[in-house]
Amino acid sequence: MMLEIIFRHPGSRADARVRDDVTTESEIATLHAEPRLYTPHSTHQSQPMPANRVPELSLKSFTDGDTPAREAFTAALMAGLRHYGFIILKDHGIKPHVLHDAYTVSREFFSLTDEEKRRYVRGVDGQRGYTPFGREHAKDASVADLKEFWHIGREFEDASPLAGTFPMNVWPARPATFRSTLLTLFESLEHAGFAMLAALAPALDVAPQYFQKMATNGN
Repeated sequence: MMLEIIFRHPGSRADARVRDDVTTESEIATLHAEPRLYTPHSTHQSQPMPANRVPELSLKSFTDGDTPAREAFTAALMAGLRHYGFIILKDHGIKPHVLHDAYTVSREFFSLTDEEKRRYVRGVDGQRGYTPFGREHAKDASVADLKEFWHIGREFEDASPLAGTFPMNVWPARPATFRSTLLTLFESLEHAGFAMLAALAPALDVAPQYFQKMATNGN
C-alpha cells in the first residue's frame, strides 16, 4: 500500500488516499480535509443502496457482524463499486485524533515555502517524498493536475529480508511529528483496507485471505 497526501490548488483542500498497488492502482478509501467522522462505537449497520445515492456502509457490520450482516455488507460493497466506483465508509476504526493529527501536519508541511518543499523531491515518478504542483498528469492528458503531494510507502526494519525492496521513504525536517503521525495513519488505513479486501473476496469467489496475502508487505 502507498499513502498519498494531496494538497489541491486552488483553495486549501487536502486529501489522504490509501492505494493498493499490488495489481492495479485502485483506490480503497479517500479522506477529505473536512471529513465526516464516525466513532468506532457507532451502532449503524449497512443499509440497502438507495437509487442514485452512493452507498454508506459500516465496516463494523463486516468485522463484527454475524454471517447475514457480513454477506449484506459484501453485497452492498460490490453494488456500490459496480454502480458508482466507490462507497462511503464509516465505522472504519480510524480514530478521529489520528485523522485530525494527519491533516494538521499535512497543512503545516504544504504551507512551507516552495523552496523548502522541493528539497524533498526524489526521482521523476513521485513514488516517495514530495511532488511539486503541476508536475503530475493524468494518463494521456496534456494539462497538469492542480495539486502537489507527498507519497509514503511501507517501512521495514533494517534486518528484514524485504528491506531495500521498495524505495525508501523521505521525511521532511518539519513538522517534527510528520513521520510518526503519517506512519500511524498508514497503519490504520492498512488495517481498514485489509478488512475491505476480505469483504471483496467472497463476491469474487476467492479465498477470504486471497487479496490480503497479495497486499501484505506490498508497495
